[in-house]
Amino acid sequence: MSDNKTLIIHKNNTQIAPFLTLSLSTIAETYKKLNDAEAFYLYLFLCGNTNNYNMPFSPEELSKKCGQSASLIEENFKKLVNAGIIVQKNLNSSTYDFYASDEPINTYKELIPKNMIIWS
Repeated sequence: MSDNKTLIIHKNNTQIAPFLTLSLSTIAETYKKLNDAEAFYLYLFLCGNTNNYNMPFSPEELSKKCGQSASLIEENFKKLVNAGIIVQKNLNSSTYDFYASDEPINTYKELIPKNMIIWS
């Protein structure tokens, strides 16, 4: 699987710095979807990258950063593909899209009390 794949990170926020920001519901739903702690660890690592980052997918390099073996990273990559979290652009493409969430993250509108005045 280490044949020059590229991952494009898609996060539903506009963070500039590579931070891990996920809602608790996204974390819980993704863990339930994967039902695998090691695949979830790779998911969290990928979520820590900035939005629209084009990342060369190298199991060997990720192994050094994540502490998992390269073969385990390849296996977890397949699990993320099977779960629809990583999607191949098309059948002939070596580019894959990684989706941190199905829903917007980093939205705070629910935290603002309805009777609060917002000055603009």
